[in-house]
Amino acid sequence: MARVNVNGTDYDVRVETYPDAEAAPAGTIAPKPAAPKRTPAAMPPPAVAITPISAVEPVSGGNIVAAPMPGLILDVKVKIGDLVTAGQTVLIMEAMKMENRITVKISGTVKEIHVQKGSEVMSGAPLIVIS
Repeated sequence: MARVNVNGTDYDVRVETYPDAEAAPAGTIAPKPAAPKRTPAAMPPPAVAITPISAVEPVSGGNIVAAPMPGLILDVKVKIGDLVTAGQTVLIMEAMKMENRITVKISGTVKEIHVQKGSEVMSGAPLIVIS
């Protein structure tokens, strides 16, 4: 019989031994088996060639309206040939779960549109060219 004090309370403890039991070796712990390595599933090649929007260069001279950050084009408010004025909203883009109005800094004519509704763009990608 032994007396043990735990957090200010005394306990009487009796330890029994069993003569038939094998003693476990001291200080040995079986290592945990390694997790199996996961290999990613092979992706089939795309059916069509995909050109990243950021790789598109304007065909003609003009002022480029570029994406201020990566995002998703929700709406294109203009079409080629439209006259726009400085400060006019030309696109609505979702970025960081917020809708952002993309405006032009100069007045002019929409010469090129490099995106459409649903396009995903990277920061700096050309969106519209104004001449």
